Amino acid sequence: MTGRYYKVDNARYASVTTILVAIANPELAEWRGRVGAEKATEISQAAAEYGTAIHAFCERYARGDRGPFGPPVDSIILPYLDWFNAEVSCALGVEKLCVSRRHKFAGTADLVAVMKDGSVAVVDLKTSKTALSEDSWGLQTSAYALALSEEGIDARRRIVIRLPKNAPGALYVTEFSEDDLELDQR
Repeated sequence: MTGRYYKVDNARYASVTTILVAIANPELAEWRGRVGAEKATEISQAAAEYGTAIHAFCERYARGDRGPFGPPVDSIILPYLDWFNAEVSCALGVEKLCVSRRHKFAGTADLVAVMKDGSVAVVDLKTSKTALSEDSWGLQTSAYALALSEEGIDARRRIVIRLPKNAPGALYVTEFSEDDLELDQR
């Protein structure tokens, strides 16, 4: 398999997102065919830059930096800050490396947090326009939860926060069922 790998303790672990790319995404392939490869690459690169910037500000906040971040960032991430303050008790890990030595994969969780109700959650940020990849988000967060369990962290909750580029100021929360956690980990 080609793609990204993590090197931990002199061992190579396949990236969770690289593994998930191997799962067919017909909507993405159809879109690439419709807009053309060059335009699709241009749009994808711009989306990746936007996502990286938004992730950086959310990471700073989760690590304790309370800003101000300045316009237009404040208005874009304000809903995330409100959600974080209302739901998160404390961060256990920010940009937390999650390694499954048993299953030979690794990935980086945006946030592992103790929530206000005392539960532990893996939280992933997305900046995509749509939720077309929601199925892979469930698999991604379940992989992180599985890796965390090898460290003794019982992250039963899996939450994706979507701050879409095409709707600044909007926030969508997707929480995956705990009942589906074991199913997603198979």
